[in-house]
Amino acid sequence: MAITLEDLRGDSPAMCGDFNKIREDVIRDAGEDPNEVWRMLTGIIPPKKRVVWGIIPPKKPLVLGTKKSGNINKNQEKQEKSRKTKKQMKNPTEIKQEVPDRPLPCIPTEFKDKIMGLQGSDINLVIQKELTSTDTNASQARLSIPRGQMRYDFLSREEQVSLDEKEGTHCKGMEVPLIEPSLQVSTIFLKKWKNSNRVINKNYMLSKPWIKVTKRNQLKPSNTIQLWSFRVDQKLHLALIKLEN
Repeated sequence: MAITLEDLRGDSPAMCGDFNKIREDVIRDAGEDPNEVWRMLTGIIPPKKRVVWGIIPPKKPLVLGTKKSGNINKNQEKQEKSRKTKKQMKNPTEIKQEVPDRPLPCIPTEFKDKIMGLQGSDINLVIQKELTSTDTNASQARLSIPRGQMRYDFLSREEQVSLDEKEGTHCKGMEVPLIEPSLQVSTIFLKKWKNSNRVINKNYMLSKPWIKVTKRNQLKPSNTIQLWSFRVDQKLHLALIKLEN
């Protein structure tokens, strides 16, 4: 018996009952999915949608910001050092060199022993200078101690006040024990300097009997001398040293 299209549609009286029963069974088994019903009735798998697979490129490895910035900073430091080195090679005169300070001269042993014999302490170099013709001139009768050439501010506050005291129109000054170049101990007056306009400034001088000191120790212009300060029971003392030229 041939099956017609009408049989498949369920219009044929011969096949209508059997086909409808089969279709009901299929619907019951397949549920409401029309594709599944069609497949079970005809054995044909309905066409599916085409799936296109795309290739996803691999992601770049993550670089932490701190490492990246650190590498950049290191590169910048290397470039900066390289630029500085090249600049210094081009301009060698621009390279600054620290010049060490001149070492402080040591007081001669015989003077140190003399000071220790007086129970002295706190020994300091006040000034080292070359004597001028004015320093040894009898009419001037003084040794100038310019403050700008001093290596040590040897006066206490009380001694500075004492030097400012006056007797009439003149500064009184103070009498100070002095070890001469011959190691003889004498006394000499320390005063504030007075210029040609009779104005007192902050420079100092050794006055009388300075000329006698120069004669006893044969001090002449161009001789280099050192003036040292030290203390005996907190009292100011001075030591005058003549250096060999």
